[in-house]
Amino acid sequence: MPISAPFAACLAWFRAHESWALGLVAAAGFVIALAAMNQRPGQAQALIDHAIGLPHPQAQRDGTVAWPLFTAVTLRLHDGVFQPVFGAGPSALEGRVINVQGYFEPLEAGSRHSHFLLAKDSPTCPYCLADGPDQMMEVYAAEPIAPSQDAMVLSGRLTLLREAGSGLYYRLDQARRVD
Repeated sequence: MPISAPFAACLAWFRAHESWALGLVAAAGFVIALAAMNQRPGQAQALIDHAIGLPHPQAQRDGTVAWPLFTAVTLRLHDGVFQPVFGAGPSALEGRVINVQGYFEPLEAGSRHSHFLLAKDSPTCPYCLADGPDQMMEVYAAEPIAPSQDAMVLSGRLTLLREAGSGLYYRLDQARRVD
């Protein structure tokens, strides 16, 4: 593959500026541009938008709770321990059966799992930052579920994890795959 004009410009800029921090920014820009060049026309802008923090290009499926609702959590220091305080959105869903779309993240090796994590972003997405505790949930499935690299929809009873120590804020109990 011949060197493209954007790559040549990034390389020249990197050589002119010996700062590692600025060089890393240029390299990241090049990687995003290279990835965008290999996509269909409509996908290129979606990848660039996602890389700079705009909404995920994965379409939200109808009938699922959107992940931004789960970000309504603050931390409160109580007796030297941080505990989550949930906003109105998550609190209204506590104990209810919900559908949520996300990506399977196994906790151990195996072909089927009853206990795993469901995350907002794919663990294989090169443009995604790691999800925090408000963007993933612990899942206990009613029956073992096979892992998938594609987004899946699960239905289960939402539990808000108010006790400190688990590192997560949400759990989906008696979950079943519904897509």
